[in-house]
Amino acid sequence: MEEAIDGHTVILIRVPRADRTVRPVYINEDPKRGSYRRNGDGDYHCTQEELRAMMRDSAEGATDKLPLPNIELSDLAQETIRTYRTVFDNSRPNHPWSVLPDEEFLMRLGALGRSAEDGKVHPTRAGLLMFGQGWRITDEYPDYFLDCRIVSKGRRWDDRVTSADGDWTGNVYDFYRKAQEMLSEGLPIPFELDSAMHRMSDTPQHRAIREGLVNALVHADYYGRTGVVAVRHPGGIEISNPRTLLLPVSVIEGGGFRSKESHSVHDVQPHWSERKGGQRL
Repeated sequence: MEEAIDGHTVILIRVPRADRTVRPVYINEDPKRGSYRRNGDGDYHCTQEELRAMMRDSAEGATDKLPLPNIELSDLAQETIRTYRTVFDNSRPNHPWSVLPDEEFLMRLGALGRSAEDGKVHPTRAGLLMFGQGWRITDEYPDYFLDCRIVSKGRRWDDRVTSADGDWTGNVYDFYRKAQEMLSEGLPIPFELDSAMHRMSDTPQHRAIREGLVNALVHADYYGRTGVVAVRHPGGIEISNPRTLLLPVSVIEGGGFRSKESHSVHDVQPHWSERKGGQRL
C-alpha cells in the first residue's frame, strides 16, 4: 500500500506474523544460515538456541503431556501434591476427582501419562515441572532456574528465593506460592465485604501479580538458558521468562477461546481462569 509522508509517497509492505507451526521461516533452504530476526534497526542471524526454541514451539499437539520414561512417580514431591489437592478440594467441593488416589488424580490432570516405550505410567513434562523435586527437574531441563527477589535501593536484594536453594522442592507450583506471597507482601487491602459478609482480601493489584506470575511460568521455555525471574523493587515489579508469545498479541489481548478440557495440570491455582495461547488454563 502507499502512504503520503512529508509530501513523499512511501510504499508500505506489511509482513504478517508467521504461525508458530511454520517457524522458523528461512531462505536458501538452510534454516541455520537463512533464518533472521529483527532486532532494533537491523536483521540478524538467529542463534542456535533461538532456532531450537522455534522448532520446539512448532510441534503440533501438547508436548508438555509427553511422559518421561526416565522419571518415576517417586520423583514427584508428595508434599506439593498434598498442597495442590487441598487447594483443589477447597475450591471445588465434592468434585469427583477429590476421592481418587494420587496416581489417578494426577493422570486426570495430565501430570502423569502412559509411556509408549515401556507401557508404564510416568510423570509428563508438565507434571515434572509442576510437582517434581528440583534436582530431578534439572535432569530433563538442565538450565531450569526460578528466581524471585525483593530489592531495595542500593542493595542487591533484601529477600530472595530460587529453585536451587535446596531447602524446598524447587518445582513450579511451590515457587509460584512463595513468589506470589513475596511480591504481594505489604500491598494495601481495603476493608470490603462480599455478599456473604466475608472479608474480601483480593484487589486488582493482587490479581495483576498473579496474572503476570502465572503467565510467565506457563509460557516459559524451560529448555532455554535463562530462567524465570521476578523482581520487586521500589518502582514496581518486573517478571521475565525465556520465551516469546506463541500467538499474536491481538489474540492474547482478545481473550482467545476456552479449551474443551475442564482442567489441566496448568491450573496453577485451580479456581483461576487464566489463559495460555488463547486457551483456558
